[in-house]
Amino acid sequence: MSDPKDNDKPSLIHYEGGIPILDTRLNEIERKQAEAESRDKNYKDDQIAINRRLVHATSALVIATIVMGAVGGIQLWYMHRQWKLTSDGLSKMGDQIWAEKKASDASTRSADTAKGELLQMTEQSEDDQRAWVGVQDTVKIMQVNPTQPSLPVKTAIMLINSGKTPAINLKRVSAYMISTTLKPGPEQEYIRMIEEKLRNTKDHIALGPGATHTLESSDNGNYINPKWGKILAKTDFLYLYGIFEYQDIAKRNHRTTFCFYLKDPAAQQFASCESYNDMN
Repeated sequence: MSDPKDNDKPSLIHYEGGIPILDTRLNEIERKQAEAESRDKNYKDDQIAINRRLVHATSALVIATIVMGAVGGIQLWYMHRQWKLTSDGLSKMGDQIWAEKKASDASTRSADTAKGELLQMTEQSEDDQRAWVGVQDTVKIMQVNPTQPSLPVKTAIMLINSGKTPAINLKRVSAYMISTTLKPGPEQEYIRMIEEKLRNTKDHIALGPGATHTLESSDNGNYINPKWGKILAKTDFLYLYGIFEYQDIAKRNHRTTFCFYLKDPAAQQFASCESYNDMN
């Protein structure tokens, strides 16, 4: 006979559709299912917590971005305001510099104008008071004798200082030219010759205001006399030309050029040439 206590123990076997099923196997499966459900629930809870933290972090990031954007906007506004203030300041400074430059230029122009007017007045005063050396009268033949070919032909011309102050370092040179045709003035080769003669001249004088000086010229007897017959026949033409070079009392250089030709050989009358009669 079985022990009554054994009858009180729950049976580990039950039947389903006539098939015996162990209750211990069923309990194990239920336990594993419960554990799996618990793990799944814990996983889901963890995921929900993580998602919530992500949402919170995202929200905080969005808020921080908005705050940073606002701060950046304020900084940009402040920088723009500073730039505008600086730009306005530089613009005003540029306007001030430009105004000062214009004032300086106007002052410089005014000073230059005053200086120019003073210089002009000084030059006008010097020109008004300066020496002016020119020819007072036409050429005069002092000596000519075709019957004595060796006798030099001599002419004289009168200089005068018509200015108000002395002419200093006055040099005087002259020369003759004979041409087979009428010329307006001395030819270039003769001008070069007289310039060379002037450069080599050491003699110089001073001529006071209103004073005169006679410049004599001679051909040494070997240039004009042999051609005097042709000059009388007007197939050759005789010219006398030259230069006066001097300084005024302000040490400014001046020059007078002159040229005369024998217009009437029989009457020994000279006339001015068309060119080479200048004063400065």
